[in-house]
Amino acid sequence: MRHDEIDMSIQIPAWDGTSRLVKELWRIEEDGHVGSCSVWAHAEGGELRLTVDGVIRRRDVTHHTFALPIVALAWQERLPLEWTPGRRRGNPSLH
Repeated sequence: MRHDEIDMSIQIPAWDGTSRLVKELWRIEEDGHVGSCSVWAHAEGGELRLTVDGVIRRRDVTHHTFALPIVALAWQERLPLEWTPGRRRGNPSLH
């Protein structure tokens, strides 16, 4: 899913004590890896999770739901640079 296909409207349900998936914003499958960004219900509002190959790599919690798609777009731009933990932009020796 490309970033221009992200549904910018996110409705976080009222917190009931259980963290649960609200929606997946995007998913990328490339070079044998799967990266995804999803929104989860959280006590403080919404939690954005970036996973690579099923492992949570980043999390961001906010009560400003309008910010979640903006952060999701920024994370999407960095993939596939984050496929491996040591890999960083500008340092090709860490592949």
